[in-house]
Amino acid sequence: KEQNSVYRNTQKTTKPHKCWGCGSEIAPGDKVLTSIVNESTFDWPCYWCDVCAAYIRAHRQSKQMNEGIGFRQIIKDDPSGWSEIENRIRNI
Repeated sequence: KEQNSVYRNTQKTTKPHKCWGCGSEIAPGDKVLTSIVNESTFDWPCYWCDVCAAYIRAHRQSKQMNEGIGFRQIIKDDPSGWSEIENRIRNI
């Protein structure tokens, strides 16, 4: 099966979601990066928190990004890289 992701611009959510990259709660009204994942004949939307969106932008050319990202895979595979971006975004 071939999997393709099409990333879109950020948008405000209208209902709660979970971030696909880290599993964090996304509240209604939060700005998120959205993507549509197409695998064969099935499409589903994914929502990315600001930290995971920044991680994706920083690692766009990596092997992981080209192969697709499983649920919570960013935080599982690279917790220190994710935390580094979170600290920079949140000025921790």
